[in-house]
Amino acid sequence: MQSLGVSFPFCLWFLTFTSQKGFNNVYALPSINVQTSHIKVWNLADGTSMVSVHPPMHQPMKIFVKEKTVHC
Repeated sequence: MQSLGVSFPFCLWFLTFTSQKGFNNVYALPSINVQTSHIKVWNLADGTSMVSVHPPMHQPMKIFVKEKTVHC
């Protein structure tokens, strides 16, 4: 048995495939942006704010929960 290789552009195949599945002009459809940011603003007890992924160590913080302020 012999294998047969065919080379063709992916973009051409993709447009043909999606049009057969009922998605016309897929490159004009809006895309979903899945980029997220894990950076948060931490409010410290002394009134300053800090931007970081993790909460600041060894510093008192204020956490706002349902109309209440909790000092940590």
